[in-house]
Amino acid sequence: MSCGGHLEKGESFVECLVREIKEETNLDVTVINTNQMKPIGEPLPFLITTKILRNKKLLILEYLCETEDISQIRLDEKELIDYIFISNEELKNFNERDILKLILKETFKIKDRINLEYKK
Repeated sequence: MSCGGHLEKGESFVECLVREIKEETNLDVTVINTNQMKPIGEPLPFLITTKILRNKKLLILEYLCETEDISQIRLDEKELIDYIFISNEELKNFNERDILKLILKETFKIKDRINLEYKK
């Protein structure tokens, strides 16, 4: 799921992320921390990209999040048109844009690493 938005005054990236996901999907999420994500006390994105769109340079921060209850999902139809949940195995046959596929692959790598850390 790709939610996004703009920072409000005084808001951190993570606060913005949680608020935007809530506004666009009605889901309450938690950002998943990994060992690499703690230099200043707040989780850092696992992927940072930039692109130019309509003569504006966009900074895109991708975070890995989890939620407890997907039954509460309700999409804001002005923001999102659909969503899917897929497994790592299903990703192999997923015909979405290359950048999204790359992001999803990285997400599963991080998820697998976190699962190994929890088992230790």
